[in-house]
Amino acid sequence: MPKSTPPSTKQQQADKQSKQQTLLSYAQKGVQLVKQCAPPRIVIRILIFLLILLILVAVALLYILGTNGGTAYLIDKISAETGIAIHYH
Repeated sequence: MPKSTPPSTKQQQADKQSKQQTLLSYAQKGVQLVKQCAPPRIVIRILIFLLILLILVAVALLYILGTNGGTAYLIDKISAETGIAIHYH
């Protein structure tokens, strides 16, 4: 069996550099993947707009139903759709 000779320092440095380049290329690929998968700003803005719009509609609906006229309208609409006579004062 031949004895193994230790690698030279130049070879060790070359191995370290190739490992660092490999790790760097993996990191660059990861950054590119995150950039591709992350939603663009316009999608986030649209989602925020829709959320605000939904909240405003819910608040308006709750306000309308909280008034006497809104409650009467809702009861009349339910009785018309179901055919049930509802009497209220």
